[in-house]
Amino acid sequence: IAAAITRGSLRCLVFAYGHMPNGALPPECMQLAAEAGRIPVMQMLQRMGIFYDKYIYVTAANLTVVKHLRGIGCEWVTNHCSHFAGRNMLDCLIFANAHGCRWNAHTTQTAALHGRAK
Repeated sequence: IAAAITRGSLRCLVFAYGHMPNGALPPECMQLAAEAGRIPVMQMLQRMGIFYDKYIYVTAANLTVVKHLRGIGCEWVTNHCSHFAGRNMLDCLIFANAHGCRWNAHTTQTAALHGRAK
């Protein structure tokens, strides 16, 4: 299942889903798809009954995934901006800040520490 998700193979995912003993995929599949940046897989998983949780942004791989999540109504949680700063996802941090995810002291500290590490 993990290989199908990370490769973005919807056919393999559907095949794996059809052979699950309990008829369900584990919820961690959604985080894996977000981390791999596979939006079509994320959409397929949602149709299969695995929904986005409130921490899905933390596993988002890139700005495209972050914009997708925001576009379908996923809400920001306080630590998302700090997470983007810590992973050097400046484009995501700027987008998040422009769309209601506010900086806090931890975000500034994380960005400063990351900047010094370079």
